[in-house]
Amino acid sequence: MDKPKNLNNSKFNRTDKAKKPRRSIALSQNFINNRGVISTIISHVDFSRTDLLIEIGPGKGIITDAIIKPYNKVIAVEIDKDLYSDLQRHYRGIENISLVNADFLKYPLPKEEYSIVANIPFNITADIIRKITDENSLLQAAYIITEKEAAYKFVGAPYAESPLLSHYLQIHYEVRFLLEIDRKHFSPEPRVDIGYISISKRRKPVFNKQEEIQFKDFITYIFSRTGATLKEALKSVFSNLQSRIIIQQLGVSENILKKEVIFFDWVKVYKTFSEHSPAKSKFIVRGAFDKLNQDKAKLQSQQKRKV
Repeated sequence: MDKPKNLNNSKFNRTDKAKKPRRSIALSQNFINNRGVISTIISHVDFSRTDLLIEIGPGKGIITDAIIKPYNKVIAVEIDKDLYSDLQRHYRGIENISLVNADFLKYPLPKEEYSIVANIPFNITADIIRKITDENSLLQAAYIITEKEAAYKFVGAPYAESPLLSHYLQIHYEVRFLLEIDRKHFSPEPRVDIGYISISKRRKPVFNKQEEIQFKDFITYIFSRTGATLKEALKSVFSNLQSRIIIQQLGVSENILKKEVIFFDWVKVYKTFSEHSPAKSKFIVRGAFDKLNQDKAKLQSQQKRKV
C-alpha cells in the first residue's frame, strides 16, 4: 500500500494569505488558504465519473474555482448567508454552477449520478458520509477533506481500528486515505491534523442483496459481543475448532482485536459462516442490523426530549 503524502509547509507558498475567509460560525469550518494545496487535492479527482459535481461548504470558492470545467455542472451548497452572497457575486454570469443557500444535511440529493469534492465541517463528518452513502444515493465518488483521525476510521484497518460504519461503507464503496494536509494551510488553523480521503462506488458488488443483509446482521452481531478479540467474537457463532481454522486461514494472530480485522477478511469469515454454520447460529444473528438502528433511533429520540 502506498504511503500517503504529507503536504507540509515547505512545498507550497501561501498565495491567499491576504484573503482570510470568514469562518462559518454555524458549522465551525476551516477554510483552505493555499492554492498550491488545492492543485494537489484536485489532481486526485476523477472528473470522468460524472458530469455533476457537488461541493459542500464552498466558503470563498477556492475549491469551486478549481472544479468548474466547461464540460461539467457544479452545485455548491453553502449554509452561511454572507458567504453565499459573496459566491453569488463571484460567480455571476457563469451558467454551469448552481449556488444553494442551505444546510447540506437537509438538502435533497440529486436523482442522477454525482460526485462530491468538499472540505467539510469536521463536526458533522459522519452525518454527511451517512447521507451521501445512503442506499438510495447515486453517489459515484467523493473526495473529502476532514479530520485525520476521522478519515482513518472511515478507511479502517490497517490505518485505524475499524468501527462498524467503516465496514458498512466498504460494502458498496472503496475508501482510500489519499494524503495528510498540514494544518497551517487552513484559516483559522485547526487544532487537529487533517486528512484527505476518497470514497468511490465499487464497479463490481461485493454481495448480492440477500448476502448484504446477512453480512450486515453477521458483523453487527459480532461487534455487539463483549469479547474484544477475533477469537472471542467468533466463539459466539462458531465452534472452537472452526474458530481456530478460520484464524489460521486468515493468517492473523488469535489475539488480534476484532476492530483490527480488515474488511475483506470479514467477508471471508462471513462466507464461511454462511456456508458452514448451523441454522441455530444463523437465527441468532438475524435482525441484528435493524435492531442496532432501532436502538440508535430510540436513543436520539430520548436525547431530543432532554434538550
